[in-house]
Amino acid sequence: MGIAAVLIYKGRHTQTLYYHLGSDEEHMVHEVESVGILLRLHILSSRKSKKASAIIGVDNQAAIKAFILDLRNPGHHLTREALCIASKISKERKKGGKTSIH
Repeated sequence: MGIAAVLIYKGRHTQTLYYHLGSDEEHMVHEVESVGILLRLHILSSRKSKKASAIIGVDNQAAIKAFILDLRNPGHHLTREALCIASKISKERKKGGKTSIH
């Protein structure tokens, strides 16, 4: 199972990150989607311009809903890490744009 995170800025593809997690016997789709969110946040945190808003697109409801849970179940360590990175991005941006997951 692999993940790709793509940054599109002003309608143009500007950056892509790829990661191969392993076989589908070793990992669940929810876990892969969570790693994808981490990759996308990594791209955002490495950008010089922090003022633009960002939308992270995810096609897995379990990965999205994990952000409103108590984060104590297996695999939620990835969501906790995503929240930590998102918080750092938010602090760096202060008056800049917002990041949301859809």
